[in-house]
Amino acid sequence: MVRSTSGSKAASSTLSNKARAKPPAPHYLGGSNNLVGERHRRQVAETTLQDTKLSLRTVTHELVPQVEELAKAIKTIQIEKHQQLDLDEAAQEILEDIQQQLNAIETQQNNFPRAVEDRLDQLMQQISEQATGDKYLTASHEFLTKRMNAVDDAVDCVRKEVARAGELQYEAKQSLNKRVSELDEKLFGFDKELLKIKLALPSAIAAQMPTAFSDQVSSRKLAELPLGGMALQQKLQEISQDIVSLKADAVVYRAADRKQFDGFTNRLRESLKSHQSMKKELDTRLQQMQLCYDQVGSHEVL
Repeated sequence: MVRSTSGSKAASSTLSNKARAKPPAPHYLGGSNNLVGERHRRQVAETTLQDTKLSLRTVTHELVPQVEELAKAIKTIQIEKHQQLDLDEAAQEILEDIQQQLNAIETQQNNFPRAVEDRLDQLMQQISEQATGDKYLTASHEFLTKRMNAVDDAVDCVRKEVARAGELQYEAKQSLNKRVSELDEKLFGFDKELLKIKLALPSAIAAQMPTAFSDQVSSRKLAELPLGGMALQQKLQEISQDIVSLKADAVVYRAADRKQFDGFTNRLRESLKSHQSMKKELDTRLQQMQLCYDQVGSHEVL
């Protein structure tokens, strides 16, 4: 466009120079030289004006599309510039977000050993508590077993004592019956001798003497034997009550020991469940941290 305008200007300047260089030809209308020169100048000016208008039209027809294209190009450049600015802003935001993520990952990376140590300390403490609980449970189980064995031994001893007391009672009863039968035989002999004496003595003296020794002794025996039987029965009742109380105590001890053993078992199960859940959580966090390390390494490589 600039070259065409400069070419048209050069052509018009050469024409005007040629017109000035040539001497003015005589006009067909005639007249003075000044008039002829004036007419010639007007003709040259009109020719130059027409050439200028023609070149201006040409330049206008050539420049308008170029100006329009230039305006379109400017608009396109402005749009691209706005888009580039938007892309730069988005890239800046993405970079800031990535920087924040990297800072967070770096913070997690710095805090990870401490967190792992704290978690390991907690796990070790829980394991030690669990081991202490296991020892306490084992000791309690052994203590309860010894206690139950002691209770069983005590019950066996009581049973043996009861059996021995029963045997002794039976033997005492047999010996007592034997002695009573011997005394009855002796009294029967005394009664015979007394009867012989009564028969030998006068009737007045015989009336003052007792009728028979067996009646007095049997009445005493009947009065004394129930007392011994009641005492023996009372002793047997006391022994049976002691046995019942020992059985009740044994049942109570067994129920309490069973309840305590169930409580220890439930605590052990809960501690195992918590240990497994904490182990799973630790594995998950380790996997997440490994992924974060891999991502950080890939960003550094990029």
